[in-house]
Amino acid sequence: MVQPNDIVIWAAAFVALWWVIDWLHMRQEGERLPMRRAPLRALGDVLPKLWRNKTFMLVLACLWLIGAAVAGVQRYFLALPPGVAEAGAVAPSLTESVQALLGRGLPDALPRLVEVPLGTWAALLFGVLLAAAMIRIIIDPPDRIGEETARQLRWPAGLLIAYLAVGVAMVAAPRGFVEGLADRRGGTILLTTGTMALMPALLAPAFALLWRLVLEIARDGVWSFVSSMRALAESWLPITLLVLLANALRPVVALGGDNYAAAWHYAYLALLVLLALTPWAIVDRREGLAEGLRRSWRLFRQRPVDAIAFGLRFTLLFVVLGALVSLAEPTGAAEWATWFAPLLDVGRNVLLLLQALVLARFYVHLGELLEQDDACAICPSARIAEGLEEQAESDE
Repeated sequence: MVQPNDIVIWAAAFVALWWVIDWLHMRQEGERLPMRRAPLRALGDVLPKLWRNKTFMLVLACLWLIGAAVAGVQRYFLALPPGVAEAGAVAPSLTESVQALLGRGLPDALPRLVEVPLGTWAALLFGVLLAAAMIRIIIDPPDRIGEETARQLRWPAGLLIAYLAVGVAMVAAPRGFVEGLADRRGGTILLTTGTMALMPALLAPAFALLWRLVLEIARDGVWSFVSSMRALAESWLPITLLVLLANALRPVVALGGDNYAAAWHYAYLALLVLLALTPWAIVDRREGLAEGLRRSWRLFRQRPVDAIAFGLRFTLLFVVLGALVSLAEPTGAAEWATWFAPLLDVGRNVLLLLQALVLARFYVHLGELLEQDDACAICPSARIAEGLEEQAESDE
């Protein structure tokens, strides 16, 4: 009987072989593999740009390390080891380990709507800093930002304050109250919907800012706080609607029964894949959700074969990188494992950031190709019009 992991590993082998053949063919032609079909080339393009923006990386690294430290303290005092090996368990073979790692890491490696990773505690801290900055701008708008942008920041600042208030209330709530609420059917639905759909929507202004920063780094290699805040002020509402749309199925997946959980899970992944380019279109063009969806669809429709090839190779690249990170995951109950497991989350956050950068670079590249195609489509008519004008002038 064919196992799902067998299908995964054969599909991965096919994508890898196709990638190598495509690369060899382009090398024989004396050309490089185009970026629209080569996520590894896109990754090589964004890595130097990310390295030049050390302030951005330093801020994210500090947030990740703070989150890892808090998680390690929680694990230590609550006696929650990352995993305990079963007594008498037989270690899997190399082939079985590769199949398991590829199969487990596949959903997290798909080209999909990827939020710039923060983590629970880092998101709270970043929300505090961003809300304080927005309040400072609203009270005394700098000349470079302007009063109009400051007025537009009032609503996103309110969303962040609401997110912080709910987060603090959840942290400060007695443990028995939360457990009692979770034991009730209605309480379980409320908690699941709130944590998986509503809380990310309240944090949407932070996602809008981070998406804009990543887009500017992927495009120009530098980021601007002023332009990012302006983009946040103009795109926070469609980004909030997008986050709600993207997370709409998450509570259903979490609460679904065994018979339907897999189907809902696949539907949720498919929705994230369809929305992969939408956030970049929204923060780039500062338009509504419908316009962002149309823009992302037009970019895909312009070169669907190349986009599919990029997506498959993107998945293979990051499923392998994710599997390498998972190999370091501790399985014992040793004390060092309690502290080491949260550090692996930092590694996973780095991979998520790289995924976001590669997708942003892919969006920029598709936009450049679309502009070239539009210009070429206009060129013949422009030449005809110029010829008719020249002929009219000669007749006169």
